[in-house]
Amino acid sequence: MVWGHKTAMNMVGSEAAALPLRKWLAALLMSAMLLAGMLMAANSTAWRVSAAGTEDMVSYTVRPGDTLWEYAAQATPEGGDVNDTLDELMRLNHLDSVQLSVGQRIMVPSGDD
Repeated sequence: MVWGHKTAMNMVGSEAAALPLRKWLAALLMSAMLLAGMLMAANSTAWRVSAAGTEDMVSYTVRPGDTLWEYAAQATPEGGDVNDTLDELMRLNHLDSVQLSVGQRIMVPSGDD
């Protein structure tokens, strides 16, 4: 045996050891791509269907003093019930209460009527 040369057995062993690493890296890359896609979809314009028809929705970052009631009041059509809009915004944003936190991202009507 010549020192410094890998035997066929060693090469097969090192390639076999690298295979789980390659699979792990491929899975990590696929997970990162999936997460990036989900984040882009969450930040893009969404659609909702209401009694008034289809309306554009946008992602909005809550600022100090913002309330869900304000958003509902602005989005409620004339003669509509603000409470119904409030309930719809809570459902759309998976909220358990009307309390919002500064920096929280929520989906709200775009206001481009």
